[in-house]
Amino acid sequence: MKLTKKYFILEKKKVISILGSFILLTTLSVNTVGASDVNANDNPNDLNITVEANTIDGEEALDEISAEETKLVPEALISHAGGRIRGKSYTNSKESIDKSYENGYRLIELDFQWTTDGNLALIHDWDGYVNSAFGVESKMYSTEEFKSFNMIEGLTQMTLDDLAVWLYEHKDVHIVTDIKSDNIIALSLIKYRYPNLMDQFIPQIYKLEEFETVQKLGYKNIILTLYMSNYSDDEIIDFIKQHQVFAITMPIARAVTELPKKLKEEDVFVYAHTINSHEQRQELELYEVDGFYTDDILPLTWGIEQVQKAKEYNLAIDNVAENLHQHITREEVCELIVSLYELMSDEKAALPEINEFIDTNNPEVLKANALGIVNGVNETQFSPNANVTREEMAAMLYRTLKKVDEAIVEGKFSISFADEGDISNWALEAVGFLSNHDILSGVGSNRVAPRDSVTREQGIILVKRVFEKFKLDGE
Repeated sequence: MKLTKKYFILEKKKVISILGSFILLTTLSVNTVGASDVNANDNPNDLNITVEANTIDGEEALDEISAEETKLVPEALISHAGGRIRGKSYTNSKESIDKSYENGYRLIELDFQWTTDGNLALIHDWDGYVNSAFGVESKMYSTEEFKSFNMIEGLTQMTLDDLAVWLYEHKDVHIVTDIKSDNIIALSLIKYRYPNLMDQFIPQIYKLEEFETVQKLGYKNIILTLYMSNYSDDEIIDFIKQHQVFAITMPIARAVTELPKKLKEEDVFVYAHTINSHEQRQELELYEVDGFYTDDILPLTWGIEQVQKAKEYNLAIDNVAENLHQHITREEVCELIVSLYELMSDEKAALPEINEFIDTNNPEVLKANALGIVNGVNETQFSPNANVTREEMAAMLYRTLKKVDEAIVEGKFSISFADEGDISNWALEAVGFLSNHDILSGVGSNRVAPRDSVTREQGIILVKRVFEKFKLDGE
């Protein structure tokens, strides 16, 4: 069964019903909207919107929806409007998201506006911004017109289709949407046009009543943002008790109230926007704010001093201490772990005479395996370039301490994370031990995120904490 290429003309505020993997549009108009039909003074909210449904195979769409869900955990920082680039904010440009990705951001917020021909352009607004960014008259434009403009600072503007190409090449990125006009219809368009990219979108909703509709569209992670509403604290608390949101985002004025603390008690991750100084971030953290939308606070800056200290201990191997936002590999963890073992035990790790693995000759891998700290993925393969999860890292550190001195890890330790059920049985003891000793901390909202991949920076800092706690403090 196929959806043939056609145009569905959606009238504002008509009912969208859900059937399987497809949306049945209960009201279809026979008139299309072209650029020539739109007056610059028209209100975009009053226009009919054209949604193009690309040809897709129905069974393939069902496969996408039934695929195993991967639980996404909020990160501390979200790159706002693509991030600041060449001194400019709100550009939503290709260069800005490229830079944000290079700087380690994996959650990127972008602004979407409708074009006159029913597409989505990545632009903050058609009012003052289109003039300041492109030097053209402040009004709505067609896709072709928008793409023809020259952007400030030599930057490259993007449409939804351009973003889709970028997302296919950046599978570890999630886009937080800011769609101020016809939000539901825009999210329907994204679903129809790029069903296999849906899981990379985190929709923001502006009204409580939007949640169930967006959820029925198939979006798994939804943010309630408060900057366009005036809901009371009680209304918000009642809502989140009935609906599981990915996070709640609020402006600074709302963040310095009791609301973040109330949400924390309900185990909800709280974002504030827009923050561009560490001082303001620290102040808001006192109000129980977990994360921040930011133009240019780099995600990795908080750990630079700790990485430098690890280097002073001779714990951070030089090649692991570069490109800190990258995920650490199994091979790189072995280099850190062997270094940690030798410093703590005051003994050199022995290199085995026989290499049982066919996919690595790294001596640190062979030493770590011989010590019983790290195992292969099977009898002959180690998979040296595979990423390491937080629970795997915990198990490796736990085994290292046990190898140094079993007395270190004696005793029973409790786990009190909200996502305890996500921790593998073989990692429970290690996670409990390290969390009880303040080595492995949560990621916000009392979550430990055991299946998340560890960055190089995080790996170095965990090794450093173990060394300081059980070597330096012990001495």
